[in-house]
Amino acid sequence: MQEKNFQTNFSRWLKYNKVEGKFELKFTKGLSIPFSAVKDHQEQGVAVSPFVLKLPDDSIGQKPCDCICMIDRQGYIVIQFYKRGCKRFYMIRIEDWLFMKEHLVKKSVTEKYAKMYGKVCELS
Repeated sequence: MQEKNFQTNFSRWLKYNKVEGKFELKFTKGLSIPFSAVKDHQEQGVAVSPFVLKLPDDSIGQKPCDCICMIDRQGYIVIQFYKRGCKRFYMIRIEDWLFMKEHLVKKSVTEKYAKMYGKVCELS
């Protein structure tokens, strides 16, 4: 499994569970994920409100609309610590992610911290 597979499954999960927000997905087969895996521009992207995304006109096929605007939507760093057969992932609010990054001595997030600071979810 790869992050692109997780993205597909997570998108289905979002539609089914009707969850709104801004999401940066991270996928690891290791025991932890470094804070540096989420770049500054990605943190800002999920933290900024309002957030406007312009869909490119030159895309192949039909696009659903010209742009998307999200006001006051929660931003999340979403992490899956991949283990064969495991469908669990963690949704960590961007505020909690930044707190962990600033105040934890460690340079990475383990599943223990993701569980402590995030919401535990399951792919269907």
